[in-house]
Amino acid sequence: EMSIELKKLIKMSKNLHLLYVEDSASIRVRMVHTLERFFKNIYVAKDGVEGLALFKEHDIDIVMSDIQMPNMDGLEMIKEIRSCNATVPIIITTAHSEADYLMRSIRLKVDRYLIKPFTLEDVKEIFFDTTALISDRQKAKELEFREIQEKINRQSENFVNEIINSYQYPCVVYTDNTIRYLNGAFKTLFETNELTEVLASGEPLET
Repeated sequence: EMSIELKKLIKMSKNLHLLYVEDSASIRVRMVHTLERFFKNIYVAKDGVEGLALFKEHDIDIVMSDIQMPNMDGLEMIKEIRSCNATVPIIITTAHSEADYLMRSIRLKVDRYLIKPFTLEDVKEIFFDTTALISDRQKAKELEFREIQEKINRQSENFVNEIINSYQYPCVVYTDNTIRYLNGAFKTLFETNELTEVLASGEPLET
């Protein structure tokens, strides 16, 4: 039976697209077999050249790459990726922990590190943190969008009010047969209590 954490990971990652770059065929096969449980699509490359091409061709949510590979190593590929995408989460898998590699990866804003050999639990922990990061970013974007939309709506309402209040004759604006805006000239035609009663009813206008 799956743990609660594993179920949550699968739920968060099931619609994500992963780019996996590894030059060792045996490691690729094992990892893809594991990763297929979590991701909607896995794009697999054996070096940085192929990885970069796949990244540019597809909508990638997470990059997972080895460092030392033929043709183009992982850090060079990541440098190219960062030149066109500064935020995509990147995970490095490597047998190296030398300061030079780590410093270069920090400058390239690598998010997570998996030092070989790693276990399935290590992989799950890394992807749990990374998918949670993506989820938090998405929620932040949605909140920002709602705030922007609300601001636009407020500005639109103010704009419409300014326009109709500039008319010297009575003016009413309604949508879906419901009153939305009244200018000052229209309001002078009614007693305050009459106008309040009409607006408070929320009833649609007769057509």
